Amino acid sequence: MNPTVEIRKIIITEDVESISAGVEKNLNKISKVSVTHARYCDDAWLKMKKAEFDGEPFDLLITDLSFRQDHRDVTLKGGEDLIQALRNDGIKCKIIVFSIEDKPLKVQNFFNKFGIDAYILKGRSDSREFVKAFKALQSGENYVSEEIKEKIHSKRNMAKVEEIDLLIIRHLCEGKTQDEISFFLQQKDIKPNSVSTIEKRLKSLREDFSARTNIELALIFKELGLV
Repeated sequence: MNPTVEIRKIIITEDVESISAGVEKNLNKISKVSVTHARYCDDAWLKMKKAEFDGEPFDLLITDLSFRQDHRDVTLKGGEDLIQALRNDGIKCKIIVFSIEDKPLKVQNFFNKFGIDAYILKGRSDSREFVKAFKALQSGENYVSEEIKEKIHSKRNMAKVEEIDLLIIRHLCEGKTQDEISFFLQQKDIKPNSVSTIEKRLKSLREDFSARTNIELALIFKELGLV
């Protein structure tokens, strides 16, 4: 059994005040916590950096991904930028993403790339999801909203997708031929990079995702939020 994780100091990064207040209300129903709010990702980053410097780091960040742009110039334009900046700075607090984004591969990428701890889908049942997620984090476990979990499980072939596959698909979406993609990979010294290998990978992906053509395959990847 994993040891109990203490979560007392939390920062919520959300530009809609009512949503931010609702999240705090849900948290206070679960546990006695200290909550700080930030309307901009830049502000959240500064507060978290200062907390680290003062030796009083935040235990948990809860952040949306999409932030409406206004008159203020910002460096970190959204939750993904914020998470990337924190990880680059070596800040290892727990992270809950709270978003309407429901593309399963994109969600999975947040766990794989950034090591987030929970992903909660905004919706009618998100207050219950927060209870489940918080308890999971206290137990040292990760949490994913049930709706997204079902999508991830229904796309078992996603586990087979590698970074080079994503790169190939992105170039296909830009209208590049397989010869052009091969040349690009060779220039960047990314292997494997032969035209025959690219065709084999695309053929395998078409079979895994039941796509008849490369165009259809690219559309599927767009729908999954990868490109």
